[in-house]
Amino acid sequence: MGYFSNASTPDKDTIMKRLAWIGNYAYERDEGTSIVESGVTLRELVNWAAVRNYLPSRANTLRVFEGDTTKARQLLNIKYAPTRVHREYHSMYKLGAKIINENNGPVTHEAFKLRYNHGTEYSANVAITELFGTYTNFCLEFGYVPTTLGLQKSDIVDMGVRYALRNKGHIVNGGDVTRLSAEKRFASLRPIKSTFGGVEKYGKAVSAKYDLHIRNKRMLETADVDVALLAAIEHNHIFTGTTLEGLRANIPLLKCLEFGESFKQFFLGILTNGFNLLDDTIFDIQLNDLLAGMERSGINDTAKRYILSLIPRINPDEALEMTSLSSS
Repeated sequence: MGYFSNASTPDKDTIMKRLAWIGNYAYERDEGTSIVESGVTLRELVNWAAVRNYLPSRANTLRVFEGDTTKARQLLNIKYAPTRVHREYHSMYKLGAKIINENNGPVTHEAFKLRYNHGTEYSANVAITELFGTYTNFCLEFGYVPTTLGLQKSDIVDMGVRYALRNKGHIVNGGDVTRLSAEKRFASLRPIKSTFGGVEKYGKAVSAKYDLHIRNKRMLETADVDVALLAAIEHNHIFTGTTLEGLRANIPLLKCLEFGESFKQFFLGILTNGFNLLDDTIFDIQLNDLLAGMERSGINDTAKRYILSLIPRINPDEALEMTSLSSS
């Protein structure tokens, strides 16, 4: 079947096929015991496989599911099991929001380990490695780039595309990169030059992906998906690859999201900016109000998970576990 390095980034179909092989044949268990009877969770199975290079790192493996592992668990008939620390993703997102609020931005990885790694039930640094792969990826969840260590080429291109989407199609130039990297909002000039051969070539790569996004957005508009809804989604998502596949597959759902005007504005605001992670009371109200609105519209759990996957800094499985509004 072949082996993967930790840094490999295979597509979703490849991961699904490999998971099927691991679950049916490779995972070590007592003879005659099914994968379900073994009691292994998806997380434990992925960890087991990653150590043996049957899969990439856990972070890169789970990344392709964009927060919703339903299909992987259905493939293996593994039910969702609560993480070893309740609301693990949510706890880390809260910690990230706290750090940025206290420091007006991210801190270095060394400062993080000194100041924020302890005082919880587990090592926050270990949790970041397990959930996000690297500290850089963790900070990217909040739109910051404290270091370029571990950045993928696609991450750097996506930064430029997101900047263009938020700035009327303007493609970053050298001056923009210098200014934004000083604010820890962008990769610095050095990795851009070494990876792309110069800012001009980088700009061309960004422009090509930006143009593809715009073409795909127009396709979705032609399918009568609400323009304001697409504008909110594109604040955090580029309409290519698995994101585009998900949008296409869910066009009927996106078209039927009919809410009253006040709830619609609330919903679009959450899609754009995410939940309030600094105040537990406000977070709980926002999450319950959002899911209650979806309940009133007759949206099932599968559809809820997809909608939640479009919201930044939330794990769909955990979000549904947090509220009693999830259907049994």
